[in-house]
Amino acid sequence: MTKKDSPLNENDVHYIMGLIALLTDQQGDIIEEVCLGKMVYDVDGEEERDVDVTVKYSLPDGGTGAMKGIEVKHEGRKLDIIKVEQLCTKLNDMPDISERSIVSTAGYYKPAIRKAKKKGVRLYQLRQSREPPVLPFANFSKDFSMNSDLYCLKDPDFVFLVEDEDDLTLEWDARLLDENEQPTEKTLWDLAGDAYSRGTEAFNAAIQKVLESPGITLPAPVSVTVEYENKPRVMGADGEIFAVPKVKMSGTIAQEVRVLRHEFRELIDVETGEILAACALGLTRDENLMAFGLSQKTGTIKALHVPLKDREKKKKIRNFKLA
Repeated sequence: MTKKDSPLNENDVHYIMGLIALLTDQQGDIIEEVCLGKMVYDVDGEEERDVDVTVKYSLPDGGTGAMKGIEVKHEGRKLDIIKVEQLCTKLNDMPDISERSIVSTAGYYKPAIRKAKKKGVRLYQLRQSREPPVLPFANFSKDFSMNSDLYCLKDPDFVFLVEDEDDLTLEWDARLLDENEQPTEKTLWDLAGDAYSRGTEAFNAAIQKVLESPGITLPAPVSVTVEYENKPRVMGADGEIFAVPKVKMSGTIAQEVRVLRHEFRELIDVETGEILAACALGLTRDENLMAFGLSQKTGTIKALHVPLKDREKKKKIRNFKLA
């Protein structure tokens, strides 16, 4: 698989590495903090700079332990010696970091691997896998799947509330009018689609309210009314013109189980080839990221949920603490 085959973006990979950092703790040390985009002092530049992922440890006796710094790259090609050298220099100029590493989703060219070893920086690859990775203590089953419970509106019914008319039936092919009250190509079908689109947020709120009601059983009825300030105009069968200030939509809430498209990732130590951790991840219908990380050492599993709004942030992640 290539980067194009995966739904992950740069932010996703940072969140996933934060999740994996929680699973790859040092022997005998206690994770005090995992932070994305922590500001760390650069002694040569004499200023603080962000590090993609930092892991701060405390010792069992309460003392201060090491701080691990991880630079993460999600690019379409392997990292070359120039890129790796730049990252090594950045990390080595930060004396607060005692263990330095780089993670690439695409891997590294051999000169870059030799350069990192000379600079004392560990290299890892967050490799994509078609099959569930095999770990010593626990594994994702071969028939592993990620499912999402979806509550949706079934068999929606539309009632067009015509102004000053209590009992009027309009045909679905009735034409909508433009601002000059001339017939357009659009019909009540288009108005229904527009109302449904406008009412999505209200429907979701109404559905949530119903689901939170005590003793609720599904399917359950729900309705929403969309109001139009501009009052769309429609032409009846006899040429008479009517204003439609409101469209009422009603239906029943039903539950569906959707199987999510998912993929596996494994964190590989480039020098030893050892798999340190693995994760399964997928996107929900709302494009939220769901991930489950599995530790190689203990079989511990942790979950992560990242809303779409956080996945699509244009600015770099700053000081986001996962633990």
